[in-house]
Amino acid sequence: MTVITDTDADLVREAQAGSRPAMEALFERHWPRAWRAAYGVLGDRQRADDAAQAAMVRALERIGSLRDGGAFGAWLMRIVVREALDGRRRTRREAPLDDAASLPAGDAPEVPDPALARALRALGPDRRAVVVLHFWLGHPLPEVAEILGVPQGTVHSRLSRALTQLRTHLEVPHGN
Repeated sequence: MTVITDTDADLVREAQAGSRPAMEALFERHWPRAWRAAYGVLGDRQRADDAAQAAMVRALERIGSLRDGGAFGAWLMRIVVREALDGRRRTRREAPLDDAASLPAGDAPEVPDPALARALRALGPDRRAVVVLHFWLGHPLPEVAEILGVPQGTVHSRLSRALTQLRTHLEVPHGN
């Protein structure tokens, strides 16, 4: 019987050798973040399930192509975000983010209030992906650039524009 270790690099090595328990361990370890990323981009539970599942399957099918097993998490996020963005483009409709409050804690990115949910819905998918990856999932900006496959300057620009747009949507008129 194969002994499964704690590091992604070891699990990837074992999975590349055909270990089903290693693949299952990678799935279990990374599913919550993959789902949160998909949900953050899509804003819909069912579509997030579909996108995260498709991305996980794709990653595990292609695990042999991964050269740095320690980078599995970032590699998977890149696949998840692309799958979610592709899913968004296929449907061409805005999905509600307001159902996040009805999910159990830890399942979805927290959306503190309906106004923020509306503001996030107003962001384009590329800007929303940067906000989700950086603020909800805690990826540093250079890693966000790697995940999205764009230059760091593009990530900074998208984040700056997203924050400006969020501020505009969230501004409360000051009464006299």
